[in-house]
Parts: sequence; C-alpha cells; structure tokens
Amino acid sequence: MVAWLKLNRLRETRYGSKPAPPPIMRRSRSVCRSNYQRHHEWDIEELFRTAKALMRTRPIYHSSDAAIRGHVFCSFLALVLRKELDERCRTVAFRPEWADVLRDLDRLQEIEIDKDGRRITLRTPATGVVGPLFKAARIALPPNVREPAPA
Repeated sequence: MVAWLKLNRLRETRYGSKPAPPPIMRRSRSVCRSNYQRHHEWDIEELFRTAKALMRTRPIYHSSDAAIRGHVFCSFLALVLRKELDERCRTVAFRPEWADVLRDLDRLQEIEIDKDGRRITLRTPATGVVGPLFKAARIALPPNVREPAPA
C-alpha cells in the first residue's frame, strides 16, 4: 500500500493526473461507511432541510471572522439541540410537527409584575404540543404563578 502511494505521488508530479485507487482501497472505503453512518447523514440532511424551511434561514453576511465563527457555532448548537430533542421525543413515541412546536413555544411567555413592592411572576399555560414536548425532554415547567423566595 505504501509503495502504491509513493508511485501515485510520482505519477501526479510527472503527468499531473491522479490515477484511481487500487480495488482493495475502494472496497475498504465502502465497507467503512456503515448503515449507522448513513443513518446519521440522513438525520443531518433532514435537520438542515428543516432549519432552512421552518426556521426561515437565509444568507447572512458578516464583516468579521469572529462573527462568522459565532454564527456557525450557534447554528450548529441549534442543530445539536434539535437532534437531541428529536431523539428524546422518539424514545417516548411522541412525534410533533416542527411548525407546531415553534408556534406553541412562541405562545409560551413569562412576565414579572411589580406592584406595591410585591413581585409576582406569571407564565402562560402550556398549550398544544408544548406540555408533552417538555415532558419528553424531561424539563419541568415552572408553576403558572410564583413569588420569589424571601431573601
């Protein structure tokens, strides 16, 4: 194998073309791509399609490398969180539509009321798929009405 690689480099420098790898290398490449890898590639492709369609992503132009890195990091983090949420929902046999999830999460709000020195926090009720979604994700929602603990 090492001899083939050396010969390949020599041919590239002399003739400028790259010959095809020997049959043994072609077979090993195809064997290495297991069904597990293919399944996860499909999941990633589905996540990107969903992100583009439902999250309404569009090209964003940044002026610095740090902004680009930050944007890529946040996008990747969102995809990882979405994949984890999908897996947790799949384990409890709950398959919500992503558009419904976004709509119902948008309805979930919290507000603080401060009147006469008394502070109360109110939360809208979890409607639609949000309740089962949080249950599948093993996240406890706070009560609808709560007062801060005394200091």
